[in-house]
Amino acid sequence: PQQVRFALMGAFDETNVIRDGSDLWIWYSSTNTADHLTLPPAFTLPDAAATAKAPITPADAAGHILGELDDTTEITVDGTAEVAGRAAYELVVGPRDDRSLIEDVRIAVDADTSMPLRFEINGRDGGDPAFEVGFTSVTFSEPSPDVFRFNPPDGATVTERNLFEFMNFDKGPMLTDPPEVHGEGWTSVLVAEGVTVPESDDTGLLDALLSAGTRVEGSYGAGTMYETALVSVLWLDDGTLPAGAVRRDLLEET
Repeated sequence: PQQVRFALMGAFDETNVIRDGSDLWIWYSSTNTADHLTLPPAFTLPDAAATAKAPITPADAAGHILGELDDTTEITVDGTAEVAGRAAYELVVGPRDDRSLIEDVRIAVDADTSMPLRFEINGRDGGDPAFEVGFTSVTFSEPSPDVFRFNPPDGATVTERNLFEFMNFDKGPMLTDPPEVHGEGWTSVLVAEGVTVPESDDTGLLDALLSAGTRVEGSYGAGTMYETALVSVLWLDDGTLPAGAVRRDLLEET
């Protein structure tokens, strides 16, 4: 937990995130700049990931799904696979209710170690997985400590950052009330009330989000509908926001 390294690869650049004890470095090759943060002793990346429910590895994603199973779920084993050059078998988890947008979740499990090597979520419309995290190569030996030491390249601009200011996520829509869950299992819908738009957004992401939806209206009122392969979101003008991995009609009924 105290030593982690990610290389996030772009088409022509990369971003490196390196944790070595109390030092956290984020380096951007495109600008040759680096952010440096000093972490408190109790801060661990796995804890932060669990709080955000972020699937950093196939095991994280699989653990989250398998920990939420109930009688709305069907589980099967579907043959074998090869992932990162290793033999694996595929565990298939899926909803019994076809109103869910999710066809199934496939977890490739290492035949020797039982470690999840690949995690996929497939939508009902077919095609490539709507979400996938997996290893292209894997080794079970301990990395050298040198892997986690970072020295900024020549000419790099280093900025010392405050952890809590750096992790400030107040740019997005704000909630005035805690959300509620309607329904159960794969067709459950999260309903938030009092979702408001911030007065300003310097990143432009909010404007892009608002323009990406489709205006709709019905007995429930008027608002903006967002539909993807896995998730439907209805942001009503009165601030009500139901969202779920369900078909549009089920969302409108909620």
